[in-house]
Amino acid sequence: MMGKQLVLGLLSLLATFTAFSQGADVGLVSQVKGAVSYTGQSGSAGKVEDYMRVREADRFVLPAGAMLRVVYLQSGRQETWTGPGSLKLGAIAGEVLSGKPPQVSQLPPAVPQRIVGAPDMFRQAHMARLGGISVRGGPARARTLSADDQAAIAAARVNYQSMRVAQSADDITAQVYFAAVLGEYLQYAEMAGVVEEMRRLQPDNTDAQALANWVAERLNRPK
Repeated sequence: MMGKQLVLGLLSLLATFTAFSQGADVGLVSQVKGAVSYTGQSGSAGKVEDYMRVREADRFVLPAGAMLRVVYLQSGRQETWTGPGSLKLGAIAGEVLSGKPPQVSQLPPAVPQRIVGAPDMFRQAHMARLGGISVRGGPARARTLSADDQAAIAAARVNYQSMRVAQSADDITAQVYFAAVLGEYLQYAEMAGVVEEMRRLQPDNTDAQALANWVAERLNRPK
């Protein structure tokens, strides 16, 4: 038994060391269009996908007509890059390697930490559709909100409304953020409207469609 515990402990330490040596996430790709590719500091490479977590020193190449939108967790900065061009990520901003600089907007302080949870939210929706086990299961009944809960949602709603006014026509960062907040508090009725807006802005987004199905299933379940 002691030997098994020792092995498990060593594996845990190894995993921690590996994560540390590879560096922490500095941001998230909130939207990508076209064949944008990346190369990580560790040598990993591939095609960039929506809601991919990114790290400092990652490099990206955008062909003509491509677009990349990145949200930085520490600074709350949102950059929208268009090709042709290339860039290198820093901890709080990107560096132009070729092409033109990005369009920049500043997100409210509470938003980045919610946005980084988007991959889990969408993964849960896809798994439920395939009959898998929910990542964060919970009752279909809407949660009874405390005064603190109501205040937190009200503050998030203010952020959501201000972001909607400022974002571009096909940007769903505001909707993803507020949907994540409402999902945490099990407020599925209001969440459904936010997700529908997400689908309207990006009708071909399969993640938004899966999330819409997931929310609809919860609203239709008997209480």
